[in-house]
Amino acid sequence: MLGIAVCGSLPGTGTGLIGPAGALLLILGIFGAVAAWRGLRARRASTAIVAVLLLVLAGQTNLPVSAADCAAAPATSPVPAAPTFGTTVFKKGGGEPNIAISPSGRYMIADGLGGTPAGQPANIFRSTDFGKTFQAITPAFANTGGGDFDIHFLDEHTVVAADLATLNLPANGVYVDRSTDDGSTWTQVNVNQEIYDRPWLDHFGPNNVYLATKGFDGIGYLYTSTDGGQSFGTVPTVIYGNPLFGGPDPTAIPLSSNNAYVDHITVDPRSGDVYVLYGIEAPTTFGMGQPAGAANQLYVAHLVAGVMHSAPVYLGAGDDSFLAGFNWMTVDQAGTLYVLTNGRIHGHWSTRLAYSKDKGATWSPQVDLGAPGASNVYGSIAGAAAGNLSLIYLRGSNENPSSAQNWYAEMATVASADTSSPVVARSRPFDKAMHTQDICFDGILCGLPGFGSDRNLLDYIYNAVGPDGTAWGVFCSDGPLTGSTSNTTPDVVIVSQPGQHLGSGVQS
Repeated sequence: MLGIAVCGSLPGTGTGLIGPAGALLLILGIFGAVAAWRGLRARRASTAIVAVLLLVLAGQTNLPVSAADCAAAPATSPVPAAPTFGTTVFKKGGGEPNIAISPSGRYMIADGLGGTPAGQPANIFRSTDFGKTFQAITPAFANTGGGDFDIHFLDEHTVVAADLATLNLPANGVYVDRSTDDGSTWTQVNVNQEIYDRPWLDHFGPNNVYLATKGFDGIGYLYTSTDGGQSFGTVPTVIYGNPLFGGPDPTAIPLSSNNAYVDHITVDPRSGDVYVLYGIEAPTTFGMGQPAGAANQLYVAHLVAGVMHSAPVYLGAGDDSFLAGFNWMTVDQAGTLYVLTNGRIHGHWSTRLAYSKDKGATWSPQVDLGAPGASNVYGSIAGAAAGNLSLIYLRGSNENPSSAQNWYAEMATVASADTSSPVVARSRPFDKAMHTQDICFDGILCGLPGFGSDRNLLDYIYNAVGPDGTAWGVFCSDGPLTGSTSNTTPDVVIVSQPGQHLGSGVQS
């Protein structure tokens, strides 16, 4: 298929990208124009005029992108550069959204945190027609925690979800909810009674379910279920802390044990290998600008024979800072493991990619997937065929996330992701901003000098790839995009990007 990416100002289009159809018309226009210049028949000259007019009309459908985006766009693109999008909006759906897709792609569940009905851990939206339509559902739950639902399909109809622990005393641990009818009814199990931070789930087949979470002792733990999430072992596997198996030594970094984060968990669907991404900070990150330090060191722990073996993904400098708890990990269909870091390196906030082809033992250097000129934050990746990823992130309009600005949701496909030169094709589904204030990354420190103050969006965004290769993303909006304001509960926006030739997605 012909695929030419053209950057520049076309009549009526502003700066944009031309996909295969536009490229063909462009070639026809050039051919006709040359023919006319050489004095050939007027019919060919008129063909040039028609082709140019068609090109202009075709350009009207292109999505606007910034000059920086255009400058950073690859010369060739593995997908059309002006794709179409499907969109569903749930008003006041809430922040920290999530989406999961069944093995066939027929069933999908999305959610958002905020303004939830009584007895619901999150606002839950379900599709039973391959994502063509979504409806809000309100099933009953025995108990609810703090939300932050992390949902996964174990098979076509069985769903498990982890509910954020709360600070209520006595501690309630983590509630793991399970449904065998696509989310209509749920049963529940409680994992321990410790107070835990953000829980993450993944699985291998229909029976093995893994729960990764950080305890308030600053240590990460992994709980395992062998019956599809109906029960979990009471003795967890410690994710890090033993210097014999790599990773940081908490006794060598005394302050960091209170600021370590479990970022994500991924299970290879082919081999069953379990990986946990976590971050911790070096003492050099503590200072007046970062009184609580910053997670500038990232590790992946690999479960081998019941023990977690850690290897560093990135060991940052004192002024580096990652979004603690919100870096991302996935695996492609070939078993290559990927980590997407979200943070500040050399003063620039962006979303960067590293990969490992030896089960997390060694890692490639990071490659910045975002365009320069502004901040790119809260990136999320989803795996598909070998070397192919889907990416979604938020792009600001300046380099300082702590300042009020326009933020836009952007989606991208990443080809050759398992090489040193990934090919990124970026698209902006909407020309209106989804947020117009600053974004604060520091939780309870929001509002202090240097930390920003707006946390209305809460934290992360999420994406997935369906079995047909369609990319799906979910984010929240409290801006002009959905006619909202930053002092209201944000809306949940579900967006699909079909026809991206990513190959079958790794089940989410």
